[in-house]
Amino acid sequence: MMTILRDSPCRFLIKLQEWFLVKEEKSPYGTTIKSIVMVIEHPGLCRTLAEFLKEHPHLERRDARTLIQQIVKAAQACTRKEICHFDIHYHNILVISPPLHIKLIDFGCGLHISHDPENYPQRDTVISPERAEKRTVNQLVTIVQDIARHCSSIPTDFMGFMAACWSPLNTTGEIQHSMKILNQPWLRD
Repeated sequence: MMTILRDSPCRFLIKLQEWFLVKEEKSPYGTTIKSIVMVIEHPGLCRTLAEFLKEHPHLERRDARTLIQQIVKAAQACTRKEICHFDIHYHNILVISPPLHIKLIDFGCGLHISHDPENYPQRDTVISPERAEKRTVNQLVTIVQDIARHCSSIPTDFMGFMAACWSPLNTTGEIQHSMKILNQPWLRD
């Protein structure tokens, strides 16, 4: 995961500049515990999405759209690199403004997406593509709902689509992919 974060061309992911293994020791359970120090990019003056939304209780439609687009693109960049962030929420998204720009941070809960079912028992490090996409889309829906509470002009059909992505009433078993979110007319560039 360290190499992926260091080499990622996505401007919406925090960049890892360097990392160092500080110590390695055995836990009481016989597993190896590695302590590392990570040096990440300094994105400049920023705040978490939670702080940004508190400061901007009434977002303009274009700002809400920009935030949602960038957050979905950050999640997609992780998936393309076979990483499930697993902890996308408004405290793990930095907002830099002006101009309005986000950085997804804190990959501590991240899991490697594996297409090999033999790896799935390693639940602490590996996740299937289906579970990863479901988890990611559910987290994106929650973020969009948080942003929508601050912008009353987000189109109803877009919010209906987002609600259907997450709905436990979706009995078809179809997993909505993050690309389908970006393909919604309101979010298309």
